[in-house]
Amino acid sequence: MVDFPIARRRSSDHSRAIVKPKSNELWLLLPAIILIGSVQILPAGVALFTSVRSVQYYIDSGWAGLDNYAKILANQDFWKAAGISVIFTVSSLVLSMVIAFLLALVISRAGRAGTVIVSLLLIPWAMSPFVVSLLWNWILQPGGSGLLNGLLGLVGIAPISALSTPTSSLIAMIGVAVWRNVAFAALTLLAGLSQVPRDLGKAASVDGATALERFWKITFPLVRQSVVITVVVLCISYFNEVQIVIGLTSGGPAGATTTLSYYLYQLAFQTYNEGQSNAMAVLMFLINVLLIIVFTLLVGRQKKRTNQ
Repeated sequence: MVDFPIARRRSSDHSRAIVKPKSNELWLLLPAIILIGSVQILPAGVALFTSVRSVQYYIDSGWAGLDNYAKILANQDFWKAAGISVIFTVSSLVLSMVIAFLLALVISRAGRAGTVIVSLLLIPWAMSPFVVSLLWNWILQPGGSGLLNGLLGLVGIAPISALSTPTSSLIAMIGVAVWRNVAFAALTLLAGLSQVPRDLGKAASVDGATALERFWKITFPLVRQSVVITVVVLCISYFNEVQIVIGLTSGGPAGATTTLSYYLYQLAFQTYNEGQSNAMAVLMFLINVLLIIVFTLLVGRQKKRTNQ
């Protein structure tokens, strides 16, 4: 094959000329920069500034320093909400991953019926979390006013009070959160399963490997990266969930479902303590940054394992 270095060099120079933006084209980014700055950077700066001020009912009483942070960390309600957030996040995450894995495995083997299953899964995921919470609040209402108890009454079963006790309310909130978000996890894992060669499973089956052995030794290692991404994204989503709490339980009964996100909502929109609420927002931001760092490290480590 004849090599043409001059033509190749000209082609390379031409491609670089196309990729390199002109100086006047950079002005096209200005509207996006203004938009991002006005809806993200500016509010974040205001929140950080307000977190070190003594502000309540929109009245700024002056410099507070780290006093807002100290009051939050010394408040038992904060630590109670933190514990509930951990229980809610971990429980929802574990249930979502187990159910999503089962759904992804079923869909990957269902053929055309898998398309119908995916369409049904997308319905709750496409709905607003607040709408989902209001829907389930109506379904789980005590007495005959709720859809569930109305159906139970038709078959002679005593009504249940899913939102009346601390334990059942937290379980109901976890169930609703899983019901809405399991579609995302299932679709992400399904994308990972589609990359697994079926010949490997068939070969292992011929060699006498059981279904469980094929899953742990072949399928799971090949979709581990998809699992890590799904786990971290869902973890951040569940940790910051507030709309389902507002619409379903409003943090009750007796604060049994008050997560950190809802505690922040109470500080900001019920007690109007802007100083402490913004300090709380900064603390939650730092926790999210920590989760993102963990996510980055896990994904980076997984890429190294994959390359090896």
